[in-house]
Amino acid sequence: MNSPIRLKGVFIITMVLSLGLTSCNEKESIDTEKEVSKNQKAESVMAKKELSETFKSYWYAGDAEITSYQLQQARYGETRDGKAVLIYVTEPFLPEAQVKADESHPDNVPVLKLNTTKNYLTGIYPYSIMTSSFYPVHDNQHAIKLSFSAQEWCGQVYAQLNNREQFDVMSHSYFESEGDQNLQLEKTILENEIWNKIPTEVGLDLIAAAEALLDAARTGVSGLVVRDGRVEAAALETHQFAAHGFAWAATYVESLRQMLGWAGRCRDDGSFGELEALILQCAFGEYCAQLAGGIALSQVEVARPGDMGVVPGAVEAFRKATAEIVEAGNTAAARQRIVE
Repeated sequence: MNSPIRLKGVFIITMVLSLGLTSCNEKESIDTEKEVSKNQKAESVMAKKELSETFKSYWYAGDAEITSYQLQQARYGETRDGKAVLIYVTEPFLPEAQVKADESHPDNVPVLKLNTTKNYLTGIYPYSIMTSSFYPVHDNQHAIKLSFSAQEWCGQVYAQLNNREQFDVMSHSYFESEGDQNLQLEKTILENEIWNKIPTEVGLDLIAAAEALLDAARTGVSGLVVRDGRVEAAALETHQFAAHGFAWAATYVESLRQMLGWAGRCRDDGSFGELEALILQCAFGEYCAQLAGGIALSQVEVARPGDMGVVPGAVEAFRKATAEIVEAGNTAAARQRIVE
């Protein structure tokens, strides 16, 4: 694996969508809803998140971040070797036309674009895949556009998703049963967004939300066991379940910090690939879900925030801050891809 490199003035053609690939011998249907979280409608545009100086100094330096990897891709029951490249770059985007803006305009939306390429062989078949996603840097709405293309010796597939009143999806395939399709999906969380959200400091935001919940739990448990500034043994004995739950909650929050630190080190040395992103995604999704809904202390005991004296408003604030990662994080599809 190579370390990330920064190239001045990089221009890269746009594209993206997580769709199934096809071949002459084995047809896999294009599933435009795969990894789209079910039954959760999202607001079109929320309040803009302020960008940190660290983010702006790195992503607005006129450079692109390019990282290359040795790829191991599961395909047709075997692991295929190949090469993958991830290219992140910020650019101005036209929200209506949904293309890169040629000129400065007050309506332009700054996006973090991710182009991902994969190249590998399946027997004699050379596969060339490219996906692109265009995600607002202010993290206040869904990706504005996703697209995907795949080429191999039998033909090619292309698909595109546009974020309008709904998700407008069009796809083209050389298979008769797929052919040319146009459909609409309800707006919800997209798998592709997670890859863009990681560099937009979403991990730090999630940890901040977890720390706020932990502070509320600390206040609640302290009210139960602290007398005159000291932990009272009798009160601790009475409320040991709450204290035990708080200890586990603190462990979960520290684990999230360590996981994010590990991801940062992987990015720095060029080893943060799809597997690492999936592990981070699942870990954050599962831990945040348990912090909000309850931590299993045993097969019959679950410590919920209310057991630790956390007020409902603090729990609701945490649920709102972590809704996306809980919904789209630790999914069955993500876990399956980890073990492939």
